[in-house]
Amino acid sequence: MSLEEGVKVKVRGPQEKFVLHEDYSKPAIFLSGGIGVTPFISMIKYSTDKQLPIKIIMFDSNRDEKKHTL
Repeated sequence: MSLEEGVKVKVRGPQEKFVLHEDYSKPAIFLSGGIGVTPFISMIKYSTDKQLPIKIIMFDSNRDEKKHTL
């Protein structure tokens, strides 16, 4: 997966339920900031514990390094 710099992408938030999708052929892309990282940590742990064949790409943003959760 790659994108050229400056390319616009559409991003949508969770709709109805906030769970890891079951189509493992598509990567799960997580965007989080601050304490919003918590549900993603649970999903990553679940997928690791169950050894799910899914690629997870995560972007986590914080104001500074001291507030970094991971």
